[in-house]
Amino acid sequence: MIFHTDFQKGPRTRGRMTCPAHAPGVAGLAVMFVVLAACEPYRVEYHRRPAFYEQAVETELPDEVVRRDGTRIVYGSRLPRKTEERLQQNRITSAEAEPERYELRKESDDGTVTLSGFMPEHLLVHLITCLHNQEYELIYEQLLSEPTLREWERGGHSQEDFEAYLERNRRELIRSLTRIYLGIDRHETRIERRGDGVLDVSLRPRAAEGLKFRHVRMISEGFAIKLVMIR
Repeated sequence: MIFHTDFQKGPRTRGRMTCPAHAPGVAGLAVMFVVLAACEPYRVEYHRRPAFYEQAVETELPDEVVRRDGTRIVYGSRLPRKTEERLQQNRITSAEAEPERYELRKESDDGTVTLSGFMPEHLLVHLITCLHNQEYELIYEQLLSEPTLREWERGGHSQEDFEAYLERNRRELIRSLTRIYLGIDRHETRIERRGDGVLDVSLRPRAAEGLKFRHVRMISEGFAIKLVMIR
């Protein structure tokens, strides 16, 4: 089974601020700076947090967190004005030299959506976004691992069964997956490697209180990361 349930039938563009500063372009979900202060480098990432994250948690979300490696994560609906101006100036003066951005989600002119990602955070963001937008077909067709998809279909289940399951559990899945995602910065989420490309991403017991889903298993397939199960 894909999920442990009661269902019976079934990147970033990097810039470096030295002295003087040269800022990067915006890429994906965050803008990242490497800053030299007193000859000791540190990193600041500005993230735009989707509005529905606020609705998925009961406590107030922090405006800033510090990861174990010293990276400062600053959340907000928009970047500081001076940062935006610096980014705009950088785009004007170095557009030709700017590397191609890595896009997690690409939408073509005909409306086709292509999802990509190689980190646990990428997969979690895709799952949350697709559930929020009710894009269940994208999860089934692009985010499920090959073994999981084969097992699901071998059990006599269809894509329609899968999408019906997601619709029934949509709110709980969004709430749980959002907590798991935010818990990475808060050190409330564990990421454990199991070998053969398998990753277990789970909330610590105290952080998981009151949640229906607490654990996501993922697997690397080539250069992509795919969903094995949620329970």
